[in-house]
Amino acid sequence: MDRDKTFSWLKAERLSLADFLDDLGAHEWETDSLCPGWTVHDVAAHLTMSTRSTLLGTIGGVIRARRLPGDGAGEWAGCPVGVRRSADRRQAGRAMKDHAERFARVARGWDEAAEGYDACFVPRFAPWVEAAVEAVTTSEPPEGPVLVPCCGTFPELDALIEHFPLREIVGIDLSEGMVRRARERAAPWPNVSVVEGDASTLDPRWSGRCGAVVSVFGLQQLPEPELAVRSWVTALRPAGRLSVVFWPDVTELDGPFALMKDVLGRHLPPGDGSWEERLTAALTAAGAAVERDERVPYPMSHVDAPTVFDAYVRSGPLRALATARGEVFVDRLREEFLSRAPAGEWHHRPHARLIVACRR
Repeated sequence: MDRDKTFSWLKAERLSLADFLDDLGAHEWETDSLCPGWTVHDVAAHLTMSTRSTLLGTIGGVIRARRLPGDGAGEWAGCPVGVRRSADRRQAGRAMKDHAERFARVARGWDEAAEGYDACFVPRFAPWVEAAVEAVTTSEPPEGPVLVPCCGTFPELDALIEHFPLREIVGIDLSEGMVRRARERAAPWPNVSVVEGDASTLDPRWSGRCGAVVSVFGLQQLPEPELAVRSWVTALRPAGRLSVVFWPDVTELDGPFALMKDVLGRHLPPGDGSWEERLTAALTAAGAAVERDERVPYPMSHVDAPTVFDAYVRSGPLRALATARGEVFVDRLREEFLSRAPAGEWHHRPHARLIVACRR
């Protein structure tokens, strides 16, 4: 059976199940299931763990759903235990549904953006891709596959093939559209494959097997980046090398990226960038030694401000948001962005963050 079709069917079934679960009452969550020792809630938590969602994050949500809030905390003070459990479980069901829907929305956005992303952003991001690959080749990694989580259209492939022509190289991405283009790029090499799936929690079959893991500009899009890097370290053999490049919360003080962030900040709640500060600790806890952690700037140029905005919305990270919020919202963003942007060709020098680590 086709793996990608199977995953697609699974996603549809689990979203349907999440819709059903959202309407369950308190007594229904508490009811014993046909599995001895498992309530309906426990079975539902098990069934809605998606192959494309962050597995550890889902497990964490299930655990939180089973945990009681602190005694006397806020609105929970004085509530009977059963009531608190039921409310927590309803909240967990909604969280599972929201999590699955978010992943589906993000995947759809990148499906639609894949072609434009390849044409617009891949050439501009090439210096960071080269830096990420070079970081795992300064010394020969141990034997084993090279994994590329969040591979997108697989711009890392040419450099990886140059350095590792005989190794198994595997790209992983959530977006069907990105994976399709990545497979076209990988077609000439029998040792290269691309998997459609959640790159933030790697399949256990990779654990302790890989010589290197390389990821460029995917980490900041994942819901739980700390858990993702821990999973990536776990995939490495001892002395295996990890190279991650991502966009930090602040990439520049002046330029199109800074302006877009400021314009969006007027319409959307601020994101939580605190995970960036915890990455090195997460890597160390996973058994890696951090060798490099630095900001890497490269020059970038764009024809003009309208071109930048359109690329963001049609072929970049705002595609899913634009689809969800509609044309009126996008037009408002565009007007604000262009009113503050310079005329003519736009040059800037954004900083990405590069982290290189070695598994102990």
